[in-house]
Amino acid sequence: MIYIVDDDNSVRKSLARLMKSVGLEAETFASAEEFLSKSPKQSGCLVLDICLPGMSGIELQKKLAKSGNKIPVIFITAQEDEQLRAKSMNAGAHGFLKKPFDDQALLDAIHALHASTSGDEKQ
Repeated sequence: MIYIVDDDNSVRKSLARLMKSVGLEAETFASAEEFLSKSPKQSGCLVLDICLPGMSGIELQKKLAKSGNKIPVIFITAQEDEQLRAKSMNAGAHGFLKKPFDDQALLDAIHALHASTSGDEKQ
């Protein structure tokens, strides 16, 4: 399952279509708070925008880690900010893509993530 959290509806729809086109399931959320309120139980990957209204992507990543949720995170952002990149990667992000990014780059990051965690138990 690919969880997509982005405040831009067109980005959410586009990424969900992309996932479906390659046989991956996707669930979308407009905010970090919405994601937390639904508290998805299925393991998967979180494609997360860094800049969100309310709780930021980095704050969500920290909250999940603190609660013991080890869902892998691939950040997406429209900002070119090396500090954010370093902060997210140091906090355990598995990828960081600047918008607009090539669809294949995201799919490659997801597949690499799956390959590296395929032996793990349910997250």
